[in-house]
Amino acid sequence: MSFRFSRGEPLPEQVRAITLERIHAAMLALHSDNIHDARRRLKQLRALMELVRDKIAKKQRILFRDAGRLVSEARDREVCTQTIEHMSAAAHPPSSRTLSLANKELAQHFDSSKVDVAGAETLLRKALRQSENWRPDVDAKSLRCQLKRAFKRSQCALQKAEEDPSEINTHNLRKRLKVLCSHLGLLRCCWPRLLKEMEREVDKINDLLGCEHDLVILKQRLGERSIAALEDRMNHREEEYRSVALALAHRFLNEDAKEFSKRVFSKKRLK
Repeated sequence: MSFRFSRGEPLPEQVRAITLERIHAAMLALHSDNIHDARRRLKQLRALMELVRDKIAKKQRILFRDAGRLVSEARDREVCTQTIEHMSAAAHPPSSRTLSLANKELAQHFDSSKVDVAGAETLLRKALRQSENWRPDVDAKSLRCQLKRAFKRSQCALQKAEEDPSEINTHNLRKRLKVLCSHLGLLRCCWPRLLKEMEREVDKINDLLGCEHDLVILKQRLGERSIAALEDRMNHREEEYRSVALALAHRFLNEDAKEFSKRVFSKKRLK
């Protein structure tokens, strides 16, 4: 099942069906040790729950958040390894000695880290039980309201990141844009051509902010010796990614939130 709503089918049944399918997909990914795919499914589920404003959705959102946190170190390890590989392939890479030291420090850090796949699976089984007889409180009007809310929250996050482009603020902007992008994907049937293009724009911003965040994660995991050798290089790349991402985000979010949601739903309506 695709992560999309379709026209002609009742929304509560669609939300429930997508939720069940994504939970099963996340559990399968965890069982297969595909942590990246599992976390991607969990983020989609959290975004879906933000479109539904009932008590079950709120409980589910917390379960999906906590499950993701239990396996986040595995993803961080993958990100750090890939970032070092990208540095080694750059036009002017760090010395082999510096890269070797960085890899050694990362190995020492992650050897002592905890990844609780079993705990994440337990939380997902609980979410599965809660979803089996769930009838989500959702309709077209509430979807439009929540899309407006997601857009407005992205605007607020952008304003904070522009006023203070700290690691926390840019990461919060990325999280809000991830949710917004998931909502656009779910609602693509309302206006396929427009929303697909919007998704591409937001994905590009998220990719840039993701590259910035990968460098932040790497700096947090490296030891003092590697930081001393690589910090200037990493700070420079962070600034490049951040400045381009904020400029693109400003352009995309430069619209009244109410008018944005109205435009998305102006062509076709859901049940």
